[in-house]
Amino acid sequence: RCVHLYGMNSIERGATMTRLQEQRKKAGMTQKELAEKAGVSIRSLQVYEAGYRSINGVAAITVYQLARALGCNVEDILEDTPS
Repeated sequence: RCVHLYGMNSIERGATMTRLQEQRKKAGMTQKELAEKAGVSIRSLQVYEAGYRSINGVAAITVYQLARALGCNVEDILEDTPS
């Protein structure tokens, strides 16, 4: 059994791809490439993509840098929030 940060693996969390991960894959970039281009740590990017921390709660400048590096709009990487 693989245990990740916070004690839950992706299957237990019912993980699906985050919008950030979808956009990164669509852009044909690796996590390392995106992290370098956006100026964020690869570990932070991994945490956002794994869903351990919502991209919606990240500093606006970081979200902007990620979107710019991906060539997409900020809205394309933010997760939907329940109404």
